[in-house]
Amino acid sequence: MKLTIYIPTFNRPDIEPCLASIVPQLTPDVEIIVSDNDPNGYAEQFVKNFPQVQYSKRLKNIDGDPNILRGITQGVGEYIWVFGDDDTMLPGAIEMLLPMLDGVDRVIHWTASSGEVNAGFSGKICDYMNELKDKSILVASTTITSNVWRRDAMDFGLGLAKLDTRYPLAWASLRMETIKVMPAPTLTIGAIYRNNAFSYFQTVMDEYLQAWSLAVGANLIDLNHADKWNFVSASLREICI
Repeated sequence: MKLTIYIPTFNRPDIEPCLASIVPQLTPDVEIIVSDNDPNGYAEQFVKNFPQVQYSKRLKNIDGDPNILRGITQGVGEYIWVFGDDDTMLPGAIEMLLPMLDGVDRVIHWTASSGEVNAGFSGKICDYMNELKDKSILVASTTITSNVWRRDAMDFGLGLAKLDTRYPLAWASLRMETIKVMPAPTLTIGAIYRNNAFSYFQTVMDEYLQAWSLAVGANLIDLNHADKWNFVSASLREICI
């Protein structure tokens, strides 16, 4: 199996158009899993209309981040795509994505809300990031839905330690060297969470940048004058391996 699409959800009717946008695009190389955070199974009424979808529900609401982190261990796909339950996939997205997976460390999807991502970019992560104004892309592109990650680069335990998805995402980024960006938009993003959505964001960034600096023998990224949430004034220095 090449790709697992994992959708954590909780009491959102938006999951019906979400699934309707994905299921017609499925191939034998792609599986889709819905993880319902509602012990009463709210999402099941929508999932039952899509027999291709694997469905499970939690015995109790474990909150968003733990449910997302759970997805890293679910399914058998070589790559994992955690997909927001209020987001929709544009036609042709999976067909465009699958040929990009082989030999790529990290794949970022170009979405309508991530205009800084240069469509069609292919090369080293350091070169890609040097072109960005917002260096928070270091950890995740705009929203978690925008990223497809190689599963064996994830460290689930690192994220579970503080129940924050940005820990395993940061670790995956640390272990990846190259990047490809979709040549065209593939997603429509629903709700976008800002500022207080990621309680450990600053800590994650600091630990991640220190680890990366040691791993590649590079200078630290200069964030002295950067805004806490939007690193618009940050600059990369000698990060290329």
